[in-house]
Amino acid sequence: MDPGEGVPTEWEFARLISQFNGYLEADAAGPGAMANASFFQHYPLAARYAQPNPKPTPEQWRARGFVTADGRVAKKFFVGHYVGDYDAPSWLYKAVPPFFRDPARGQVPLGWAFNPNLADRAPHVLAYAYRHATTNDFFITGDSGAGYLNVRALTVRPESGLPSGLDAWRAHCRRWYERWDMTITGFVLDGAAGAATDPEFTAYRSFSPDGLGTHCEPGPALRTGRPTCPEKDLPDSIEKAAEFIAGQARAAAGRPGFLWARSILKPPRWYADLARVLRDKHGGPEIEIVDPYTFFGLVRLHLIARPN
Repeated sequence: MDPGEGVPTEWEFARLISQFNGYLEADAAGPGAMANASFFQHYPLAARYAQPNPKPTPEQWRARGFVTADGRVAKKFFVGHYVGDYDAPSWLYKAVPPFFRDPARGQVPLGWAFNPNLADRAPHVLAYAYRHATTNDFFITGDSGAGYLNVRALTVRPESGLPSGLDAWRAHCRRWYERWDMTITGFVLDGAAGAATDPEFTAYRSFSPDGLGTHCEPGPALRTGRPTCPEKDLPDSIEKAAEFIAGQARAAAGRPGFLWARSILKPPRWYADLARVLRDKHGGPEIEIVDPYTFFGLVRLHLIARPN
């Protein structure tokens, strides 16, 4: 069976359990095994883990040429890497050991999309990643925060008939985001439940103030005051991924452009090679690969400062 054929089943399952205030830890076929989770769950965690790197400042954006002297976003094409999809403890457990030994790690800014609730079963892996981060490693959440669910199904609930689950989701996520110092939700996955609306985006304001990757939106936006940008999946081939990014950049020529680029289970070497191909074959200083805080910060600045 084509693996893609399983997606509608996954999405319908997520839609249904979200109506009952459930979320998935989406251990998938292939890298889906995790040995000794019942043992590792007892790893002694600190009360809080700070983001290893400070948020870049507007002054740093100006110094790097991302923002002009008059405070507007430069006419460049900004790419942020959503490094996913770590909504499964098993994927985290299997991927971090080889990927964090990759000598290419640190060459390109990466937004590691580690759902913080994975600390229930793989706490030692999250702690290791934070301890061994480079200055180009940043930690955000995957889909759809502290657990994979469809946020629209927390309010539209024909099968369960339950009242809104947004308050419970907000309290659950706030606790996990605070412990792991996460303030960006990499992917609010709408799936089969329908596109998130302002009530759902409002729920994210208290725990994801620095930005959200989205599923069904047509382009970058400010939703309830927070910067958002739809994710776009990159091809597996480095050459094709570079061609896709370059094509998106050409379409945005003459104005600031943004691509929140999602890729799955790729090692740091893949991103470093992609950056090299972009530089060598698609040329020019107009494509900038930036960290997640810079990416969403520039989205916010552009949408606030642009003329009507």
